Amino acid sequence: HNLLFRLENLKIPVVAAISFCHLLNDMMQSLLPALYPMLASDFGLDFGQVGLITFVFQLTASILQPAIGLYTDRKPQPYSLPLGMGFTLIGLVVVSVAPTFPLLLLGAALVGMGSAIFHPESSRVARMASGGRYGFAQSFFQVRGNIGSAAVARAEPHGYTILMATVGTHSINPALYKNISYDP
Repeated sequence: HNLLFRLENLKIPVVAAISFCHLLNDMMQSLLPALYPMLASDFGLDFGQVGLITFVFQLTASILQPAIGLYTDRKPQPYSLPLGMGFTLIGLVVVSVAPTFPLLLLGAALVGMGSAIFHPESSRVARMASGGRYGFAQSFFQVRGNIGSAAVARAEPHGYTILMATVGTHSINPALYKNISYDP
Protein backbone atom coordinates (compact mmCIF):
# COMPACT_ATOMS: atom_id res chain seq x y z
CA HIS A 1 0.00 0.00 0.00
CA ASN A 2 2.80 2.45 0.88
CA LEU A 3 4.65 1.78 -2.41
CA LEU A 4 1.44 2.25 -4.40
CA PHE A 5 0.87 5.59 -2.64
CA ARG A 6 4.38 6.72 -3.54
CA LEU A 7 4.00 5.63 -7.18
CA GLU A 8 0.76 7.60 -7.46
CA ASN A 9 2.45 10.69 -6.03
CA LEU A 10 5.40 10.54 -8.44
CA LYS A 11 4.99 13.45 -10.84
CA ILE A 12 6.61 11.89 -13.90
CA PRO A 13 5.98 14.89 -16.21
CA VAL A 14 7.68 17.21 -13.71
CA VAL A 15 10.62 14.86 -13.17
CA ALA A 16 10.92 14.41 -16.95
CA ALA A 17 10.77 18.17 -17.59
CA ILE A 18 13.36 19.12 -14.97
CA SER A 19 15.54 16.24 -16.16
CA PHE A 20 15.33 17.49 -19.74
CA CYS A 21 16.34 20.96 -18.52
CA HIS A 22 19.27 19.32 -16.72
CA LEU A 23 20.26 17.64 -19.99
CA LEU A 24 20.20 21.00 -21.81
CA ASN A 25 22.03 22.79 -19.01
CA ASP A 26 24.84 20.25 -18.79
CA MET A 27 25.05 20.13 -22.58
CA MET A 28 25.63 23.90 -22.65
CA GLN A 29 28.20 23.70 -19.84
CA SER A 30 30.07 20.92 -21.61
CA LEU A 31 30.56 23.11 -24.64
CA LEU A 32 33.27 25.06 -22.81
CA PRO A 33 35.77 22.18 -22.51
CA ALA A 34 34.85 21.03 -26.01
CA LEU A 35 36.04 24.43 -27.27
CA TYR A 36 39.50 24.16 -25.69
CA PRO A 37 41.33 23.06 -28.84
CA MET A 38 39.86 25.92 -30.85
CA LEU A 39 40.46 28.46 -28.08
CA ALA A 40 44.04 27.25 -27.66
CA SER A 41 44.62 27.60 -31.39
CA ASP A 42 42.87 30.96 -31.82
CA PHE A 43 44.44 32.59 -28.76
CA GLY A 44 47.77 30.75 -28.75
CA LEU A 45 47.07 29.37 -25.27
CA ASP A 46 49.39 26.97 -23.50
CA PHE A 47 48.25 24.12 -21.24
CA GLY A 48 48.53 26.33 -18.17
CA GLN A 49 46.15 28.90 -19.64
CA VAL A 50 43.66 26.23 -20.73
CA GLY A 51 43.94 24.81 -17.21
CA LEU A 52 43.21 28.26 -15.78
CA ILE A 53 40.01 28.43 -17.83
CA THR A 54 38.99 25.07 -16.33
CA PHE A 55 40.02 26.23 -12.85
CA VAL A 56 37.92 29.40 -13.07
CA PHE A 57 34.90 27.47 -14.37
CA GLN A 58 35.14 24.69 -11.77
CA LEU A 59 36.03 26.97 -8.86
CA THR A 60 33.13 29.30 -9.58
CA ALA A 61 30.70 26.41 -9.85
CA SER A 62 32.09 24.54 -6.82
CA ILE A 63 32.32 27.48 -4.42
CA LEU A 64 28.99 29.07 -5.26
CA GLN A 65 26.84 25.95 -5.58
CA PRO A 66 26.80 24.96 -1.89
CA ALA A 67 26.20 28.58 -0.84
CA ILE A 68 23.32 28.91 -3.28
CA GLY A 69 21.98 25.55 -2.11
CA LEU A 70 21.95 26.75 1.50
CA TYR A 71 20.08 29.87 0.46
CA THR A 72 17.50 28.12 -1.73
CA ASP A 73 16.87 25.51 0.97
CA ARG A 74 15.59 28.34 3.16
CA LYS A 75 14.02 30.41 0.38
CA PRO A 76 13.17 28.39 -2.73
CA GLN A 77 13.91 30.29 -5.93
CA PRO A 78 12.11 28.63 -8.84
CA TYR A 79 13.23 31.42 -11.18
CA SER A 80 16.81 30.41 -10.51
CA LEU A 81 16.36 27.59 -13.04
CA PRO A 82 16.11 29.85 -16.11
CA LEU A 83 18.46 32.34 -14.44
CA GLY A 84 21.17 29.68 -14.12
CA MET A 85 20.74 28.59 -17.72
CA GLY A 86 20.84 32.24 -18.74
CA PHE A 87 24.18 32.75 -16.97
CA THR A 88 25.55 29.69 -18.76
CA LEU A 89 24.32 30.96 -22.12
CA ILE A 90 25.73 34.45 -21.52
CA GLY A 91 29.05 32.90 -20.49
CA LEU A 92 29.20 30.90 -23.72
CA VAL A 93 28.37 34.01 -25.75
CA VAL A 94 31.15 35.91 -23.95
CA VAL A 95 33.57 33.07 -24.75
CA SER A 96 32.46 33.06 -28.39
CA VAL A 97 33.16 36.78 -28.91
CA ALA A 98 35.99 37.33 -26.41
CA PRO A 99 38.90 39.18 -27.98
CA THR A 100 41.20 38.64 -24.97
CA PHE A 101 42.18 35.93 -22.50
CA PRO A 102 40.71 37.82 -19.49
CA LEU A 103 37.34 37.87 -21.23
CA LEU A 104 37.62 34.12 -21.82
CA LEU A 105 38.07 33.77 -18.06
CA LEU A 106 35.02 35.96 -17.45
CA GLY A 107 32.98 33.76 -19.79
CA ALA A 108 34.19 30.64 -17.97
CA ALA A 109 33.22 32.21 -14.62
CA LEU A 110 29.73 32.98 -15.94
CA VAL A 111 29.32 29.38 -17.13
CA GLY A 112 30.37 28.23 -13.64
CA MET A 113 27.90 30.62 -12.05
CA GLY A 114 25.17 29.20 -14.27
CA SER A 115 25.97 25.73 -13.00
CA ALA A 116 26.03 26.89 -9.39
CA ILE A 117 22.66 28.61 -9.73
CA PHE A 118 20.87 25.88 -11.70
CA HIS A 119 21.79 22.68 -9.87
CA PRO A 120 20.58 23.21 -6.27
CA GLU A 121 17.09 24.33 -7.22
CA SER A 122 16.69 21.77 -9.99
CA SER A 123 17.64 18.97 -7.59
CA ARG A 124 15.08 20.30 -5.11
CA VAL A 125 12.36 20.30 -7.80
CA ALA A 126 13.22 16.70 -8.76
CA ARG A 127 12.95 15.68 -5.10
CA MET A 128 9.64 17.51 -4.64
CA ALA A 129 8.17 15.75 -7.68
CA SER A 130 9.47 12.35 -6.58
CA GLY A 131 6.41 11.37 -4.58
CA GLY A 132 8.75 9.80 -2.03
CA ARG A 133 10.74 7.91 -4.68
CA TYR A 134 13.77 10.08 -4.05
CA GLY A 135 16.34 7.67 -5.43
CA PHE A 136 14.49 7.13 -8.69
CA ALA A 137 13.79 10.83 -9.28
CA GLN A 138 17.35 11.88 -8.46
CA SER A 139 18.83 9.09 -10.60
CA PHE A 140 16.60 9.94 -13.56
CA PHE A 141 17.52 13.61 -13.14
CA GLN A 142 21.25 12.89 -12.84
CA VAL A 143 21.43 10.57 -15.83
CA ARG A 144 19.91 13.27 -18.06
CA GLY A 145 22.73 15.63 -17.10
CA ASN A 146 25.24 12.92 -17.96
CA ILE A 147 23.53 12.36 -21.32
CA GLY A 148 23.76 16.10 -22.02
CA SER A 149 27.49 16.05 -21.38
CA ALA A 150 27.94 12.87 -23.41
CA ALA A 151 26.07 14.41 -26.34
CA VAL A 152 28.68 17.16 -26.51
CA ALA A 153 31.44 14.58 -26.18
CA ARG A 154 30.20 13.04 -29.42
CA ALA A 155 30.00 16.39 -31.21
CA GLU A 156 32.30 17.29 -34.08
CA PRO A 157 34.94 18.53 -34.63
CA HIS A 158 36.72 18.26 -31.28
CA GLY A 159 34.16 16.60 -29.02
CA TYR A 160 36.67 14.07 -27.70
CA THR A 161 38.32 16.81 -25.65
CA ILE A 162 35.51 16.66 -23.11
CA LEU A 163 36.85 13.25 -22.08
CA MET A 164 39.95 14.99 -20.79
CA ALA A 165 38.38 18.16 -19.46
CA THR A 166 35.15 17.33 -17.63
CA VAL A 167 35.05 15.95 -14.12
CA GLY A 168 32.14 13.71 -13.23
CA THR A 169 30.79 10.22 -13.41
CA HIS A 170 30.31 10.47 -17.16
CA SER A 171 34.00 11.16 -17.69
CA ILE A 172 35.04 7.90 -16.04
CA ASN A 173 32.51 5.67 -17.77
CA PRO A 174 34.23 4.45 -20.94
CA ALA A 175 31.11 2.55 -22.00
CA LEU A 176 29.53 5.90 -22.88
CA TYR A 177 32.33 6.68 -25.29
CA LYS A 178 33.04 3.41 -27.08
CA ASN A 179 31.98 4.83 -30.46
CA ILE A 180 33.88 8.11 -30.30
CA SER A 181 36.63 8.47 -32.82
CA TYR A 182 39.83 10.20 -31.85
CA ASP A 183 41.65 11.99 -34.65
CA PRO A 184 44.25 14.43 -33.29
